[in-house]
Amino acid sequence: MKNISFDNPWLLLIAIPLALAVIIPFILIINKDNRTIGWKISLGVHLVIIMLASLAAAGIKSTSVLTKTTVYVLADVSYSSERNLDDIDDCIEEIQDKLPENAKLGIVCFGRNSVVLTPAGREIKRVSEAKVDDTATDIVSALNYTETLFKGDSLKRIVLITDGNDTVNESVSSLATTVQRLTENGIKIDTIFLNNKLNEGEIEAQLSDVEFTATTYLGHINNAKILIQASGNTNSMVEIYARKQALEGEEEKEYECIESTFLPLEQGLNTLSVSLPATTSGFFEYRVEVLADEDISKHNNVREFTQEVVGKTKILLITGSSADKNAVEVMYGGNADIDSYLVTGSNARVPFTLEEIVAYDEIIISNVDIRDIRNVNAFIDSLDMAISQYGKSLMTFGDLRLQTDADDMIFKKFQELLPVDYGNNNREGRLYTIVLDVSHSMFMASKFTTAKTAAIKLLSILGDDDYVSLVTFSGEIKVETPKKVSACRQDLIGYIDSLTTDHGTDIGLGLEEALKTIKALNLAENQVMLISDGFSFDSTRDAVEVSAELYSAGATVSAINTYIPADGTGGRSTLRNVVNAGSGGKYYEISRPEDVEGVVFGSVADDIGDVIIEKDAQVNIARYNDAVVKGFTSMPMVSGYIISMETYDATVPLTISHLKPGGYTETMPLYAYRSHGNGKVASFTSSISGNWTKYWSAEDKSRFINNVMESNTPKVRIDRPYSVNIERSDLDAYVEIVPSVLDPAAKTTLKITFPNGKTTTRELAFDARKYFYTIATETTGTYRIEITYSYDEQTFTSVETFHIPYLPEYNMFASYDTSKIYDFMRGNGTITEWNPGDPKKQNVPSLKNYKNEISTYQVSYRIPLLIAAAALFVIDIIVRKFKLGVKKKPKPQNK
Repeated sequence: MKNISFDNPWLLLIAIPLALAVIIPFILIINKDNRTIGWKISLGVHLVIIMLASLAAAGIKSTSVLTKTTVYVLADVSYSSERNLDDIDDCIEEIQDKLPENAKLGIVCFGRNSVVLTPAGREIKRVSEAKVDDTATDIVSALNYTETLFKGDSLKRIVLITDGNDTVNESVSSLATTVQRLTENGIKIDTIFLNNKLNEGEIEAQLSDVEFTATTYLGHINNAKILIQASGNTNSMVEIYARKQALEGEEEKEYECIESTFLPLEQGLNTLSVSLPATTSGFFEYRVEVLADEDISKHNNVREFTQEVVGKTKILLITGSSADKNAVEVMYGGNADIDSYLVTGSNARVPFTLEEIVAYDEIIISNVDIRDIRNVNAFIDSLDMAISQYGKSLMTFGDLRLQTDADDMIFKKFQELLPVDYGNNNREGRLYTIVLDVSHSMFMASKFTTAKTAAIKLLSILGDDDYVSLVTFSGEIKVETPKKVSACRQDLIGYIDSLTTDHGTDIGLGLEEALKTIKALNLAENQVMLISDGFSFDSTRDAVEVSAELYSAGATVSAINTYIPADGTGGRSTLRNVVNAGSGGKYYEISRPEDVEGVVFGSVADDIGDVIIEKDAQVNIARYNDAVVKGFTSMPMVSGYIISMETYDATVPLTISHLKPGGYTETMPLYAYRSHGNGKVASFTSSISGNWTKYWSAEDKSRFINNVMESNTPKVRIDRPYSVNIERSDLDAYVEIVPSVLDPAAKTTLKITFPNGKTTTRELAFDARKYFYTIATETTGTYRIEITYSYDEQTFTSVETFHIPYLPEYNMFASYDTSKIYDFMRGNGTITEWNPGDPKKQNVPSLKNYKNEISTYQVSYRIPLLIAAAALFVIDIIVRKFKLGVKKKPKPQNK
């Protein structure tokens, strides 16, 4: 291709006066009779000479581009682009119009594979004609394939048209590496972002997920939550099919529809809760289908899952009462398999290893001194792990002797699991001194609000017979004289609420005023609670030294730190040192006012009275909607119970009205529960047999125990000493196996069965604390993983399954934006956007080559034009000489 240019284009203007100088004289001088053919030829020759002379003067020349350029458009025609193929054609047409000189255009279409639609330089075809596997998007392979198409020494360019969502190569780095390599090899890559989001008005319903429990128990409530994402309002039918899993050697059964529900869908996420049958034990396979009106994609409307219905709950019963043993076995009836251990003396043998305990679903401990259990510390540790890590349930009944020795470390260890604190410390004549920091440093963030909230909360849970004193410190110390809580509670709460901050901070002086108050009142028990951020700027007295003096005077010093910085420093060390100067105190951290309620302050309530109450007491239903009171409108009385108080995180459906000395009534928990990690712990502070529940009929006990059993049953049965976690991405599944016993000599094997029936076995290596393996999930269907874990001549097996419902390409709600393209282009080439339906966002990159990349050939026409002008001038002379067209005068005749 040639380009015409001029050295001095303005000299073309000289043609105008020269032409006028020729034309005007010709017109004025030559009369009409003399305007012959020769005259006309001469005028034309003069004008041509003027034109040639002007072009020569302007320096006309031509430039030819010798360098060839090959441009390949790499068009993403995978399923996600199916609705926008016409836009891709329009984009290619625009690119063709902007090709650089001496360039050829070729088209490569790709999805999972790549094909040449149009070889370079041939007639362009429409991308809809390409025969491509559209079930995935593999940009990396498409770029590598296009690289092989370039030939010779031409300039090489790729224009990639895509939504940026590579569904085969999950890692952006692999794509970025490919782009960088091609760029370094001299192939320019530009990208056009094609927005494949759903267009306004298009209806798409996608079955996003089904939430269910992998195992449930016979007769238990068993629900699944179906999640459906919709792009707009439409109607749908949700159909659920089920079949019992075929045993080995059996023929596979047909699915049967067990439910069909009409569900109007709204734009966004829609949920449907359905009940799954749990009337027969075994493994069941489910299939959920969504049929929506005007749904543009049918590839993402099915999900499958497998659930096990466990026949009976397995219970471990440890009791010191044969009556309890009989009662439990009768009340649970045929709904459970019960292994009972009667502990009637010291060093009793019960299951104590984790491997033994995880075989059970629920553990019941009733009316037994746990110190009589052989290997009791190992038993508590295993019990703790079985509950928190493997989701087991613990239920306690009656007197566990926890209230008899508050300093026993075994009791303390066990007590930490329970939702109630048992016992009574018989505290009388107690002084509780609150030392509150009101310095300016407390005003930052929410520290002062947190401190005041904590002080008010402490006042609200102190007993009426306790004495309380308030010391506030900044640069100035103020002391509220000790008074009984019943006489000053409301006044102190109002006073604390009205406090403001002041200059200075001296923790030591604040504690010294508490010491003076304690010595002056001289009560049997004294507790000090320091509430501060730990920053002391005016140290008249050393706070740690004063705390040691307080301990010597019989006081226990605790502290609440209201400043918890991100770096973990701040006043922590100061306050911890204050607490550690004595013994028995506790250190707490509360960074927000809303967290005050959830902090354990220690035993600050008045527990004066007996530890075991053996008299009739009214039972109150505190939570009528709780599962444990289902079927009850009122509860029968009990005739005995253990004094207790619920822990801060406990839920209490049943309470007892306890009449305390002094004539006032206190509410105590009869039944309470709390979550502990993945599991649950519940406590019944009375007994299930004997005189304490004499008012409970057999029907009452049976109904109550069934409620307890159903509400406490683990969500999932795990009966092996390792946890399994499967994390799925679009392209693979990461299987992580975490054993409780870290034994490098253990052997872990996976047997993986793929959807096509093929199997593979892998022995996993131990990695410090876990075993792991990544499974490529390139096909849809059910993947079955059989895990075998062996150590110390013990072997445990389990089976996990997961289902891949559809390929990532069919996720119609995938996120499409230019950020992914910027991630892998990383500054190479240009990125433009072609947005279907928006002409303002339909751009293609500039395809001009840099001047230093191309070679050219230039020809000047000045001399040939001048020679031509001279030749024409000679021709003009000849024309004039021969006087073409001039009529000859006739010769005169003789008369």
